[in-house]
Amino acid sequence: MKKIYIFPLVGAIVILISLCFPLISVYGGVNIWVGGFYTVTQKDLGYFRINYEKAFVFRSIRAISLFYFLCVLFSLILVIIVSIQMKKRWISVSEAMAQWDRISLSFLFFLVIYIILITVVAKVVYYKIGIFIQFLGGVTSLVPSLFRLKKYNYKINKYLTLKLQSYETVIYIAEKPFQICKHLLINIPVRFIDNIESLDELVDEYGEERENEFFVHTVEITPKELFKGHCSNLQVWVENNYDTCLLNSNLAFPLLKRLTEVGDLKALSVFKEEVRKRFESLYPPVQQYLISEGYLEYFSISEKKELLKYVLSIDTWIAIAENYLVKNQKEEAITAYEYALNIDPINKIILEELYNLSKVTNNYQKALKYYKLLSEFYELKNLDYLTLGDIYSKLCQYSNAKRMYRRILLRSELNRKYQALVKLGDLYFSEKRIDRAKRMYRDAIELNPNEVRARIRLSDLFQAEGEIHQTIEILNEGLRDRPFNASLLLRLLLRYKENKNYWHYIKSSIHITLLSHYNAFEE
Repeated sequence: MKKIYIFPLVGAIVILISLCFPLISVYGGVNIWVGGFYTVTQKDLGYFRINYEKAFVFRSIRAISLFYFLCVLFSLILVIIVSIQMKKRWISVSEAMAQWDRISLSFLFFLVIYIILITVVAKVVYYKIGIFIQFLGGVTSLVPSLFRLKKYNYKINKYLTLKLQSYETVIYIAEKPFQICKHLLINIPVRFIDNIESLDELVDEYGEERENEFFVHTVEITPKELFKGHCSNLQVWVENNYDTCLLNSNLAFPLLKRLTEVGDLKALSVFKEEVRKRFESLYPPVQQYLISEGYLEYFSISEKKELLKYVLSIDTWIAIAENYLVKNQKEEAITAYEYALNIDPINKIILEELYNLSKVTNNYQKALKYYKLLSEFYELKNLDYLTLGDIYSKLCQYSNAKRMYRRILLRSELNRKYQALVKLGDLYFSEKRIDRAKRMYRDAIELNPNEVRARIRLSDLFQAEGEIHQTIEILNEGLRDRPFNASLLLRLLLRYKENKNYWHYIKSSIHITLLSHYNAFEE
């Protein structure tokens, strides 16, 4: 490797040495020796004080020089630290060079300020040797960065170009940046070449973090060398008709997909053929990647069904479904789980996921189907009759819904009992069986006096029948237990208004306004 870290290191040292050169003053040609900061003999100092007391401020010169010396010394320490980090491979060459850039530019910045201060402000001139050496040190420190001024472009074909920008290799497709190449990954011994089908299998088999002969890093690579490596790899890939076995699938397939989108007909043909080959290889990670990233969108429905026959791993389909869920694509996740279920029709985890997702997407017919399968195959001891009743209600199967809710009443769970009673009351109300509905609501309130929904529904029924006193009384009873409940308060306010009880209406309005002002409502 080129010892590129030597340049900023030498540059900083040269600048420090330059501060120790004699400075020639116009004031009588007296030599002043600089050793990190200005020092002079007692005789020379007396000469300055006697003859040039007003024109020359010696202490300011010392302060300026000392400050600059410390800045450069600090920068030198930073250069050494960055160099060590790079040698230890704690940071990449590109990161090290970026930091050297900033340090080297700071050399030049402080150098210019320093020269202005000692030559213009302090009027110390003719420091020709020191200034020249300092400039030499600053330029030396910038040597690793100078090659950035040269543009490195490599055009592979009319669609594909690589450019070296800010120490990084950027792939351009149709003149638009597509992806940054991070690193060259693998060193493949010649004796293993015949045994390797694709880079994907090699990476998956050995892993890029393990220390083995495929992933040894015995040589540091400069950004320019890295750029040439990427150019070589992609050139070979193009010359071999976009053979995806020559690149990692995480790069090859996005490249083919993008080339297809910009009109590369050869890429389209190869793209579809390569996707087909990867499915036929029965390699689950690649199959999962292609499905999750939407590569099957370029195939017809019949072609897609044919390809999916090659996905034989349940884990692959589950991973695909989970990937869709991360993207909040629930319908696609359901489809993936259904493919998994075709492979293992009684998998409990898959059935539970399909049941829950079907409920979330309001596909109650499917939810019912999967819940029945769960209860059939696994003899669920704690059937969720409340949820089943809700599903039957959504499907307008009211008799089955009521049957599920009644089963809850035979159980000992108080919480679910009053919920079932409220739901039964709603069903009876929808059937115009008002007396039955009232009884359900009353039973729910008896089990749970804090049940708000049952009180509101019961008060609505009494209001419809003109039983105003009972309407108001039911709501007030609820407010005695839950005085800040917003639903009860607003419904009571409405009833006062409908029944023209304006005095209580005004009092309730003031009460609600105060609660709202102090944000004291209970939901």
